[in-house]
Amino acid sequence: MKGRRLKRAHKALLLFKMTFGFRAPYHIALDGDFISALLHYKIDCIEQMRKLFGGNVQLFVTPCIVRSLKHRADSSELLKICKQFGMHHCSHPDTYTSRRCLMALTEDRGRRFALAVQNHDDLTIPGVPLLHMNMNVIVFEPPSKRSIEFSQM
Repeated sequence: MKGRRLKRAHKALLLFKMTFGFRAPYHIALDGDFISALLHYKIDCIEQMRKLFGGNVQLFVTPCIVRSLKHRADSSELLKICKQFGMHHCSHPDTYTSRRCLMALTEDRGRRFALAVQNHDDLTIPGVPLLHMNMNVIVFEPPSKRSIEFSQM
């Protein structure tokens, strides 16, 4: 991982630690599109996440995400990858989409989650770090404007 990218990630993570109480082990919820990108680029996700966060990480999927992966063409390979990660059982109805499930997951403030998603355009939840894949590298998104505004209060 390049030095400048790693430095930016540590700086952003420091903001989340100081303002929102993130600490190791870091809990990261993975989206179906992110898992699909992991499969496509053949990346060792756990090792890259450890380097990026500088500590222990615990990767999770939810039953809603597994359900959405079953409808894809390469579902057997995707489900095989999902078995490497922990399962975080959600308490909402089965009709939730994977995106809505992740949003509900971040609303539970008892546990701090980072989200690893590919389509992060409309996600601006204060206090939730976002990660995405750029080619074959996991990138830590800079904190959203809402997170920065919250930290300056």
